[in-house]
Amino acid sequence: MKWSFLLMVALMLGCMQRETRDDGALARETFTEQAAKGRQIFADSCSRCHGDQGEGTKKAPRLIGSSEGALPLNPPRDGKERRGQFHTAQDVGMYALEYMPPLETGSLTEAAYWRITAYLLQQNGIDLGNQHLDRSVARTVALPRPSLTTQR
Repeated sequence: MKWSFLLMVALMLGCMQRETRDDGALARETFTEQAAKGRQIFADSCSRCHGDQGEGTKKAPRLIGSSEGALPLNPPRDGKERRGQFHTAQDVGMYALEYMPPLETGSLTEAAYWRITAYLLQQNGIDLGNQHLDRSVARTVALPRPSLTTQR
C-alpha cells in the first residue's frame, strides 16, 4: 500500500515536471518552428472545411491569399459567430481559440491555435523569424491588406 502511494506521487510529480518543461519549450519555439508545426495541424484540423491550401470552400472562407480576400477586415454579412473585425493576428488567433473548429471548439491546445495562426501568417507573407507568436506579439502584427492599386 505504501509503495503504491509513493509510486502514484512520483508519477504525478514526473507529469507535472514534464508539463512545465513542455511549457518552456513551447515558449522558445520560433515563429518559423510554430508555422512548420502549424502546417500539419492545419492539414489535420482545418483543411476539411477551409481547403487543403486554405483557399476556402462552400463550408468555410479563404484563410490564405490576402490579395484574394483571405482574412478580410470585416466579418461576412451572414456570419454566425464572427462579429468583430480582423485588424491583427491576435484578432484571428482569439477568434480561432473561441470558435474553431465548429462543433469541436477548444479541442486543440492554445499552442496549437498559435501554431496554426503562425502558419496562416507565413502563408500570407508575414515572417516573424525568431520571435515567438503568442497573444502579446500577435497584438502587434497587422494583417496584410491589399493596396488600392491591387484591388483595381
